Amino acid sequence: MNASKILIIGVRPNPEDKHVWNFLATTDAEIGYIGDEEFLNWKSKYGKNKNKKFLGKYWNDSFNKSVSFLK
Repeated sequence: MNASKILIIGVRPNPEDKHVWNFLATTDAEIGYIGDEEFLNWKSKYGKNKNKKFLGKYWNDSFNKSVSFLK
């Protein structure tokens, strides 16, 4: 609950996993996501704020973006 930034890598959003995705939908933390573009659909449906960023589909292509995101 105290995180200011959360980086998610390689997990497809599944709103049925409420113990994970309800928290992520309501957190004030900035979220960076690398993985399936389904995250964009989840963000538009469940995202509380605009602090959720799709960084890319693949870790090896998005490494530098993720490092910048975490700074």
